[in-house]
Amino acid sequence: MNSEKYITSEIETPAFICDLDIINKTLYFHKEIAEKSGCKILFSLKSFTIIEILKYIQKKLDGFSVSSLFEAKLAKKILTNNQYIHFTTPGIRKDEIEEISQISSHLIFNSLSQYEQYKSLINANTQIGFRINPKFSANIDTRYNPCCLNSKLGIPIKDFVNFIKEKSITNFTGIHFHTNCDSTDFSFLYDTFYLLEKNMKDIFNKIKWINLGGGYLYEGNPNLDIFYNLIKEIKQKYNIEVFIEPGSSIIRNSCFLIANIIDLFEGDNKKIAILDTTINHIPEVFEYNYRLKIHNESFNGNNEYILCGSSCLAGDKFGSYKFDNPLKIGDKIIFENIGSYSIVKANMFNGINLPDFYQYDKINGLNLIKKFNYEDFIEKYE
Repeated sequence: MNSEKYITSEIETPAFICDLDIINKTLYFHKEIAEKSGCKILFSLKSFTIIEILKYIQKKLDGFSVSSLFEAKLAKKILTNNQYIHFTTPGIRKDEIEEISQISSHLIFNSLSQYEQYKSLINANTQIGFRINPKFSANIDTRYNPCCLNSKLGIPIKDFVNFIKEKSITNFTGIHFHTNCDSTDFSFLYDTFYLLEKNMKDIFNKIKWINLGGGYLYEGNPNLDIFYNLIKEIKQKYNIEVFIEPGSSIIRNSCFLIANIIDLFEGDNKKIAILDTTINHIPEVFEYNYRLKIHNESFNGNNEYILCGSSCLAGDKFGSYKFDNPLKIGDKIIFENIGSYSIVKANMFNGINLPDFYQYDKINGLNLIKKFNYEDFIEKYE
């Protein structure tokens, strides 16, 4: 990938860049898997919320999945009336439930308690669903494993089945589950569905839709036939709509962060490069110890540097990287594949300004979408 094409005299660093050509390719691919499988695709807003890009994304998908009132309002602002808004969250506020219900096409309750609290307040045109926790773990990191011990996400199968039977609940139309993260193994999705089917056969014969959640990576996945077969099997057996809600799978590879080296020195016999950005612009580097991919890094290079952000946080480090040539002040560093959970989580800790946001395509080049400033920083505290 020629990431250097984003570096021009007009760009100031740090800068987030979203490449619409990459987005278009990714959206085309996801649209193709929807057509081949018969599923509907919702983009997960929690992964990315730049409005100009969302307007582009919505044209190729069936809607958005959201987890807060603000996300729901943003989805409503962008989507057309015939697109879907699936809402689910562990904590619905009483003062927000009616507005959420008015906005959402599908309101998915995370707990039986919240259903009991709010069932009388739901808009008549809003479809009600429940999030199920199969307690079936893929052994991923517990920090982002929806099925970890003591999980707050979803209703255990047994509790749900007993509740539906005991209360004779009939006003729900679907179920939702989300059990994985960054996985390419669709056999686990198959196993999860079969676990639900085994324990909820009667319920599957009554519902109109199922949302299989997110956490899977589709493009370039060699196991897509397993996914296609599962969707076709569900639709043939039960004649219901099937939704998936990818986030990272759609947006991650399309975005980049360009930073400038503003200082170089040695510390304890290690070369240290200070950048004009910070891990607070890509917080998951710190939260999950991610090692980001960098354009022009060389695993066999003889010039190794610890790349650090410019905040006062001691742990503001991107990690150690090797290069073929020595770095110098003024060189640009390009972090790749940072579209998901970076821009949406970025903050101005230490008063360091957020990167400018650009969109790029090969016809129009770079186009500045959003420039942040002191007013954006201070308005939070005034």
